[in-house]
Amino acid sequence: MNKPTVNLFFDTRIQKKDGTYPVKLTLYFNGKKRRYNLNVDLLPSEWDKINSKNLRDEKLKGIKHELNSRIEDADESINKLHNFSFDSFEKLYFEDAIDKNNVFDAYKRYISKLTDEGRINTASSY
Repeated sequence: MNKPTVNLFFDTRIQKKDGTYPVKLTLYFNGKKRRYNLNVDLLPSEWDKINSKNLRDEKLKGIKHELNSRIEDADESINKLHNFSFDSFEKLYFEDAIDKNNVFDAYKRYISKLTDEGRINTASSY
């Protein structure tokens, strides 16, 4: 079975009013692709700098780190799925992103993880 691949796409087809373009996550699987907006917009010069070897701009380093983190999160979501489908990926990937912004959901997830690992005493303390 083929494994889906993930990369970034600088979408120069859609220019925003401020001259920036969106960066999207592209997912390829069995000859099909889907793109997901990451809510990151860059100027072409910034995109070039992010992809260069000698990145010195601290702001752009932070953006590059965030983009790499999004790719890693997508790879983790793919690895969790036994039977990959775009719909199951979207549910898992975007559900994870939403839960990270809610402390109660984060606690519930962590407790569930501890329980699954058999760490009942630690889970009950949370």
